Amino acid sequence: MPKSPTIDDISEDYEIRPRDRERVLQILEKLDQSGNARFLDDREIITRALEVFLTWELEPKKFLDELKKVKLTQSQENALAAILDPKSRNDSGEFYSTEVEHKAQQSARERTGDLESMYENLKHSQDRLKQLDYPADIDLQHELNDNNSTEIKYDGWPLIWNFYSRLLPAKITLTALGNMMNTKESLWVDLREFRVTAYDIAEEFVEDIRNYERIEKKDRTERLSTGFPKPLPDPNKETARLVEKRFKDKYAANIRKNTKTGEHHLEGALTALGLITVKKYQNEHYVTMTDLGREFYLLDNPHFNPNEEKFIAFYPKEVECIREKLIPQRELENELCKKALEIVSSVDNQEDQIKKLGEEFESTIRKFVKSYNGWPVIKERLEKEYGIMASEDICIKDELDGCSISLEGADDENREELEGEVQELVDIEKRIEACRVATMGRLSELGLIKWKIGPNTSSEYTIVKKG
Repeated sequence: MPKSPTIDDISEDYEIRPRDRERVLQILEKLDQSGNARFLDDREIITRALEVFLTWELEPKKFLDELKKVKLTQSQENALAAILDPKSRNDSGEFYSTEVEHKAQQSARERTGDLESMYENLKHSQDRLKQLDYPADIDLQHELNDNNSTEIKYDGWPLIWNFYSRLLPAKITLTALGNMMNTKESLWVDLREFRVTAYDIAEEFVEDIRNYERIEKKDRTERLSTGFPKPLPDPNKETARLVEKRFKDKYAANIRKNTKTGEHHLEGALTALGLITVKKYQNEHYVTMTDLGREFYLLDNPHFNPNEEKFIAFYPKEVECIREKLIPQRELENELCKKALEIVSSVDNQEDQIKKLGEEFESTIRKFVKSYNGWPVIKERLEKEYGIMASEDICIKDELDGCSISLEGADDENREELEGEVQELVDIEKRIEACRVATMGRLSELGLIKWKIGPNTSSEYTIVKKG
């Protein structure tokens, strides 16, 4: 029997192979979306590589969590999504096959006039909804309402996710659902079919929007196409499947299993805003509108009015509904919106305004995390995303300054730990910034603030006065 190794057998002196030095250099040269280096130096890259490999060898169940500790690039996210995406539905029917959906999407894409048909049927769809006149699924309605089904609920995340960058796509996909309910004469429709239809309608809808924006030379602060599916150069490529899936997950609905609790939750802007509900019955999933969803669906929208000349996302009644009824369901998002509007209306200087927005978003989010006493799973996730505030008098910049001072005289062992703390704080800063950018973008879309890009490429905001 070979002798068991001891800690003394593990060498502390390694030389990097020449070919690996070149690859490390390539990684060092990579920048993130903000133009910052992804890694500080070669030591951080090698340490990161060891952490990933050792986790895979010693704790494979934690491998994915380890991979995600450093923010993934878009290509890494795409690759990971392709690996994790099941090729077919499992026995419980709780996941959606990208391949099957893509084939259905191709068939829907070959049809023409779906959007026009939705417009033509809109009044009839709304009238049917008002009367709840859906004769085709009476038996199914009884089954779903008689405790023979399982409701899949939203997990209660208190923010509107950053990737729900705009709300107009949610209005369009909700309208697509109303049209499906009308044409099928069914209060509940198959969730898989809805995902395909929602994407098909959104894809047709945004084509005209993009054409108008190009002709009128709209800059990114004025565009209404943000959040909608981007044009696919080749709909048959694997990347097209992932683009389709991402939009459906964000603006139709997706069901996700919590790996810690084993429970399934509904994801997507429509459920985050309280507009839809989903039930599982005999391994199938069915979706319909909530009472709030029906209310929002029945409100007129500029894009359904052929005589509307203004290039706007919503009418005032829709904005009021979103601001007063939809957003308040996500309590932290609601606080951030109020803070943002208050700052934009009271601080005129652009530099002071951006500084104040950054400070208030950080303070509001971290205070919320500290005081949150709801579902433990959400508490844990909030602390992981935004950290635990040691003191209300100490901001992230203060913590980073403290770490920098400590690093100056740190030995190798403490340096590694401190560098990890620095990276964690930097990641939290980026998440808070992403949250601020998304919130301000949605407020601009709602016409509550005016957004423009200043001469130094920084954002400038002014409040939009009523009347």
